[in-house]
Amino acid sequence: MSIFALALHPAYAIAKDTLYVTNSDAEIVSVIDGERGVITSEIKAGKGPCDIVIDPKGEIIAISHEEKRGEVWFLNRKDLSLKGKTLLVQETEGRRTNCFFLAFSKDSKKLYAANRYSGMLFVVDAQKASITKHISLSRNKPFRLEGAALSPDGTLLYLPNGVGKEILVVDAVKDEPVEPIPLGHDASAIAFSPDGLRLYAADGDAPSLDVISVETKAVIKRIPIGNQPAGIAVSKDGAFVFVSNKMSFDVDKIDAVLLKKTANIPVGMYPIGLAVSDDGKKVYVCNYNEDSVSIIDAASAKEIIRVATGSTPLKIAVYGEP
Repeated sequence: MSIFALALHPAYAIAKDTLYVTNSDAEIVSVIDGERGVITSEIKAGKGPCDIVIDPKGEIIAISHEEKRGEVWFLNRKDLSLKGKTLLVQETEGRRTNCFFLAFSKDSKKLYAANRYSGMLFVVDAQKASITKHISLSRNKPFRLEGAALSPDGTLLYLPNGVGKEILVVDAVKDEPVEPIPLGHDASAIAFSPDGLRLYAADGDAPSLDVISVETKAVIKRIPIGNQPAGIAVSKDGAFVFVSNKMSFDVDKIDAVLLKKTANIPVGMYPIGLAVSDDGKKVYVCNYNEDSVSIIDAASAKEIIRVATGSTPLKIAVYGEP
């Protein structure tokens, strides 16, 4: 596989980060050595692979599928073999299933799969690949989910409603909906600070990044960002927040202590899926309309490698070697 090297980058014998990238139109997952910026393998992933997550134990990769296949696959991370699959819902005439956004429970036993348009949330046994509960989220309001994020303590699942000016919340212990968090805008992406005290929510209209107190649900600060934010990733130490902006073709770096943007990083066309390495040294972003992944040096806030992928890379998950 070819890469577009934007600067000299040292090669290492052992990859510290392994990236797993869904390529929706190509129907594959690209496996990328994050240190060298090269694709090491490609996995056939079914029709329209969409979201991708790795369980907290680092043993299972879950992949959802969009459009006509409301299906989730479970792969063994070590050998990439298919562990199991489950059909959540098949699209019927007049109903749009589209992508299911995924989040594992803290103990890795459950996978949450929330459908973008229907308001259906499935709780899936991750070992048996079987549905254990179906939860309705829509409440007869305008509805379009834009993601799923589990609180760091594992007790609550947060789901931004992209047309309802709210963040839906599910008790992840009882698996029941609780009171949503009202917003003054529609949220296009969310992420938690590692200590669980802050929630970062992107406003695509302003555009801005809202820093929200989880305890009071009040907005602490609104930080201006690029055009049409699509993804948020927070460094493991909580010091920096990164936001991918689809229509300005860039990534913003935000200082989480000063609560201000400190850098703007040009990347490829239509950046969406975003992740930060465990050590906080690199940021990875999927350039959906350019069929590539940008690897960014976090400290210098500069793109260092651009890796050619399959068609329409959408979401990314990172496994860091311990």
